[in-house]
Amino acid sequence: MQRFINILAIFVIFAMTLIPAVGRAASSSVYIAQVSCEGGVFGLRLPQHLPDVMKLGPIEREEINEVEKWDGYTTTRKYVYFTGTPGSGLAL
Repeated sequence: MQRFINILAIFVIFAMTLIPAVGRAASSSVYIAQVSCEGGVFGLRLPQHLPDVMKLGPIEREEINEVEKWDGYTTTRKYVYFTGTPGSGLAL
């Protein structure tokens, strides 16, 4: 019985040493110069008009960032948060 407890203790200690290593390995990133989300083949292409952008998915909330009043019209800049990953806002 004592041998079983010793083996179990060694296994638990071994597993506990691997958990931080797995966490660190998952957070690493790789930069590939040919891949960019700002243009080119892999670039993000959003619809040109706001009503079409709002149809991309369920909206969690909107925040007004800035309002500019001009002669005859008003410009509103806002963040639109779609349901999904926390902090996944889109500045419009």
